[in-house]
Amino acid sequence: MNQKLLYALALVLSFSFSQAQNLSITPNNGNRGQTLPVIISGQNTSFNAQASGTLSFTQGSFTFSQATMTVLNQNNISAQVNIPSWAPLGVYDLFVSKGSSHYEQNAFLVVPGTNTLLISVNPSGGKPGGTINNTVITIPGASFKTQANGIHSAWLTLNGEMITTVGNIQVINSNTFSADILIPVGTTQGNWDINVYTNDDLMYTKSEAFMISQSFSTGEWGVSLNTFDIYPNPATSDLHLEFDQNVSANIMAKVLDLSGRVVLETEEVDYDKKTVSLDVSQLNTGTYLIQLSYRGEVLNTQKWVKQ
Repeated sequence: MNQKLLYALALVLSFSFSQAQNLSITPNNGNRGQTLPVIISGQNTSFNAQASGTLSFTQGSFTFSQATMTVLNQNNISAQVNIPSWAPLGVYDLFVSKGSSHYEQNAFLVVPGTNTLLISVNPSGGKPGGTINNTVITIPGASFKTQANGIHSAWLTLNGEMITTVGNIQVINSNTFSADILIPVGTTQGNWDINVYTNDDLMYTKSEAFMISQSFSTGEWGVSLNTFDIYPNPATSDLHLEFDQNVSANIMAKVLDLSGRVVLETEEVDYDKKTVSLDVSQLNTGTYLIQLSYRGEVLNTQKWVKQ
């Protein structure tokens, strides 16, 4: 009998000695080829941090497993799940053994995901140890209606490594949100996948969407534009952009409405100064985005309000 059959038999035997414990897993779905953090919760469980562990997902004769788990308390475990790119689509049973063994039928769903080619991330990268503020992520077909009904979490993955320091998530419109990405010092350099989990339990992944490299640059002016100030905000007639140092490069400033439509843009101007002003008096009242770009590469995006 081959090793795979022995493993499957062991799982069956484990199931026969363990009763369903109303296990739940969050998120409860993921895409083929995706790496995602999950929380497994149970009732009447007694998970033990010192015990060896196995976390398995089974559909028929197909099983994929993850052995690395962290016991949060006797009823909760966190783990990083790697879904094989060849995993069959559909519903999977969940089996977890970490001091005590439990299972739940139809606990996890593997889905094909959205059209990842259409997902965009701007800026598209950063350097280890840096913080990329106001990264704008657009997912066509999504439905981010409000902050309460929007993004639960977002993270980056590369070959099992994970960056979860993606915070200050702000929903911009139905398919766009912004976030600050803090890249830890010593992070592996390469093209990272970006993963998004919504409050209505939907998963989105874009492969190789974010480059982390010591040589990454969104321009050739030699000045970081991770931050800039907008004032006044709200504004009525003139909108001023202030940088923390001189910016001597041809940078384009665009004003967009929340649908992504450009409503105002400047000619390329050599901003050899710390402050730039825009006349926004003709715009309707409402919330807008101000976006800076250099040679087509988005540098930074922030929200502001027109009164």
